[in-house]
Amino acid sequence: MTAEMRRPKVLMIIAKFHPAIGGTENQALLLCESLIKKGLDVEVLTRKVHGLPDHAYVRGVPVNRAIKVIDRGKLFGVTYFLSCLYFLFVHRRKFDIVHCHILHGFHSMAAVLMQRFFGKQVVIKVASSGVLSDFIMLRRSLFGSYLLGFLRGADRLVALCNQAIAEARVQGFPEDRIVLIPNGVDSSRFRPVLSREHSRKRLVYAGSLTATKGVDVLIDAFGGLRQDHGLLRLDIFGDGPLRKSLQAKVAQLGLSEEIRFQGAVTGIERHLDSSCIFVQPSLVEGMSNVILEAMSAGLPVIATRVGATPDIINDGVSGLLVDSGKPDQIRDAIVRLVSDEAFAQRIGRAARSIIESHYAIEIVADRYRVLYNEVMDARHGS
Repeated sequence: MTAEMRRPKVLMIIAKFHPAIGGTENQALLLCESLIKKGLDVEVLTRKVHGLPDHAYVRGVPVNRAIKVIDRGKLFGVTYFLSCLYFLFVHRRKFDIVHCHILHGFHSMAAVLMQRFFGKQVVIKVASSGVLSDFIMLRRSLFGSYLLGFLRGADRLVALCNQAIAEARVQGFPEDRIVLIPNGVDSSRFRPVLSREHSRKRLVYAGSLTATKGVDVLIDAFGGLRQDHGLLRLDIFGDGPLRKSLQAKVAQLGLSEEIRFQGAVTGIERHLDSSCIFVQPSLVEGMSNVILEAMSAGLPVIATRVGATPDIINDGVSGLLVDSGKPDQIRDAIVRLVSDEAFAQRIGRAARSIIESHYAIEIVADRYRVLYNEVMDARHGS
């Protein structure tokens, strides 16, 4: 019986899941939804959360909140690992493949143990690359080098970008077990929307307000635009520990009328239309969901050359790339788009086309389905 006929049962493991909000969590939910629509049997295993049921359906995805932890120093990791391993052992006949999100999660170790002793297939997704990569975070942990060597036994390591592939090679992961599959985006939810405006009036940032996101750099860039482009506005969507200090910076620069902190919102797509330029000034990034969403909405995107972004954006064709921490480069890129509406529209159309061809979640889910079948066939063949 082939893997396609067997329809492999997949258990997704992730430390936090909906209603937790984050790039990894959002991607996991989106992928599970799409795989289920394609007929796969998918469940999620995640941490127990006070006030939420242990078993529930989230947008049609069955969720087991069964990982129990003692949140005290090293006890957290030990209890997380043991609780996850216990669940995998007890329910081992209910799944064929364990798909782990984040390499350095304690669940990845438990999954590979299940592979060693019970023949389960293990797919591990690398969530981040660069200075905060999964590999670096794992090496910094207790017995990190040993754990890294153990995890090399996973059936497949999913990298989001070429940088992650290079990092995996350096860390000794077998070449034939590394596969490139990017994040996906709901291209039906994020789609081009016309505005009544006939020129670019708004800059948009969406994401957390933390040090690695470079929002302060974006504010400096916007400040340099004031004299020549006084009609522009900057909407900042999101929240985080730096919100008050960033608001103070805006006030100090006298930009409180032009820069608006909108807070965290649901349905960000309602705020993305053809009057927008999307800016992602991150200093560190994996594969940015919001960049994919903005491109899917047909917006011209300005983003820093970090993480997977150079893989997504063809500079000057489907977006504009700048160096991180350089407000003058962001400012010049904004001026280029504001001053040439035809160019901005061309960039936006190319961005949407790339999403439809490579990053729509249906395409990404199909690639995972092929991957699952490959690891099942390889296991049964051996």
